[in-house]
Amino acid sequence: MKKTIFFLGTIVSALFGTSMRFITNNHPFSIRDLLTQSQWTSVHNYEDMDLDGTFKEFGKDCDKDDRWLFSPDGVCTQEEGLILCDTSVSPLLIKAGWTLQENDQFLVLDFELDEIKFYIQSINEDKLIIKKVDIDRPGIYQHKIVLTR
Repeated sequence: MKKTIFFLGTIVSALFGTSMRFITNNHPFSIRDLLTQSQWTSVHNYEDMDLDGTFKEFGKDCDKDDRWLFSPDGVCTQEEGLILCDTSVSPLLIKAGWTLQENDQFLVLDFELDEIKFYIQSINEDKLIIKKVDIDRPGIYQHKIVLTR
């Protein structure tokens, strides 16, 4: 009887401990899992023009509803949202390769003629904040994008 109670206690403890880890852990999934889970929508674009660390919102409303989809096969699709920046042309659809680098701290988008590197400031199931890396000054971040689900 004591063995049965101990055994059940161990199982309950293990299950409760596991579920608590998923609840309290900030990243219960990998960065890759979080990126590819579903579509992201850009909601804020910020710029730090004088490089003092203070970001101010910039851009047009048409930039604040663009959709980003990171597929598991390494393709990132960026698509204009419902608010179009130029209504005289079809909505923009851009595809690029994407990879994670340096222990998943950086997200790199590889376009046909260019590569853009972002520092992943934070990510969870609902929000992604990335800062564009200045290639000439790697520690300087002038642009920040906030995306949500």
